[in-house]
Amino acid sequence: IVSTQIKTNQLMNQISLIILIIILIVGGISIGNYMWANVNERKKEIGILRMIGFPRYSIYKLLLIKAVLMGLTGGLTGYVVGSLIAYFLGPSLAGMHVAPIPILLLYSTLLAAGISILGSLLPAYFASRFEPYSNMQEI
Repeated sequence: IVSTQIKTNQLMNQISLIILIIILIVGGISIGNYMWANVNERKKEIGILRMIGFPRYSIYKLLLIKAVLMGLTGGLTGYVVGSLIAYFLGPSLAGMHVAPIPILLLYSTLLAAGISILGSLLPAYFASRFEPYSNMQEI
């Protein structure tokens, strides 16, 4: 019985890991999609920044900083909301008391920031390559 329970726990851990990876991939794609939309909406502003002398790497860094802030905010919010749900619903749904683990706050926040950066690399790169004058003519 014990060996069956151990195998079941290992299988559940593997399934949980696969689900987590899928969630992270979807999150990265969602952040990238948001950043693409943001870059397309802000072509004029990016063009103006380039015309007044902002170098390409400054535009790139600006968008990556935005991605980091979004990731930090999302990671922190996700940890707090998830911990509150687990704390209050854990006893009634699973029949066990769930306590927040503080080190997971650091892990979740850093992971969310990392996924946000990865999802924003391509949109930030293309935004930094915009030619300022052609952007102004399109709008």
